[in-house]
Amino acid sequence: MQLVALHAQPDITSGDAGLVALTFFFNLMEHWGCTKDQQCTLLGSIGNTTYFKYKNCRMRG
Repeated sequence: MQLVALHAQPDITSGDAGLVALTFFFNLMEHWGCTKDQQCTLLGSIGNTTYFKYKNCRMRG
């Protein structure tokens, strides 16, 4: 007997998934009152250019 999934598995590698994750992250950081430097650290010690790229990507979506 073969099991059939009732729900399709989400594609967590899609651009949409990344946009959802960034939106959640920046909303949570705002709620917690985290600084830009703290956010950069939490995102893996990214630089300013990458930080603003991520933040702008989230705002366009």
